[in-house]
Amino acid sequence: MPASLPRGSRMADRFTIESLVHEGTQTAVYHAHDAVGDVDVALKLYSATSSVERIAQEIAILERVRCDKVVELLAQGSLTNGMPYLALQWIPGEDLAARLLRQPLSPAESLTVLHHTALALAELHSRDVVHLDIKPANILLR
Repeated sequence: MPASLPRGSRMADRFTIESLVHEGTQTAVYHAHDAVGDVDVALKLYSATSSVERIAQEIAILERVRCDKVVELLAQGSLTNGMPYLALQWIPGEDLAARLLRQPLSPAESLTVLHHTALALAELHSRDVVHLDIKPANILLR
């Protein structure tokens, strides 16, 4: 992945970078503001070595699965350097991994998270989608 983008960087003539949220080997996710929709987004940038087929599959799944428990795809495209991006619904809050590092969940909170995670997975499965990367960092808490 390229070096982290500084706050205020402009991408694709519409996204202004606020902060880096997550950086992996194939993707980086930024909190950004979309001037076109006047909304905050999770801007997912792919590395030059990312599989085009894998990105197309992710887009197809996000377009097929529209429910309140799965982030919404708002825009897609390529940057001037050819790097693909997805603009996803920004969900304020923190992921479960960060929360667990900060403070354990109470039994009631644990049941709530499990319940909503099961509902999201049931929604995905009803559309023949199997999520292959279920982990606390991928569960967002509003």
